[in-house]
Amino acid sequence: MGLTNLTVLHLYGNKKITDAGLVHLQGLKKLMSLYLGETKVTDAGVAELKKALPGCRIDR
Repeated sequence: MGLTNLTVLHLYGNKKITDAGLVHLQGLKKLMSLYLGETKVTDAGVAELKKALPGCRIDR
């Protein structure tokens, strides 16, 4: 992925975002804030992503 320096990502309102899509964000180790409101991401998906990105604040 070419966005390795990304620190903030807003995906709010994108109904196509699911738990399966979060796998692609695990390599963004500099990500500090992720906004997932109004997506199809579940609590389980957020928990898995938090394991890969423990320093990232994830808002739903």
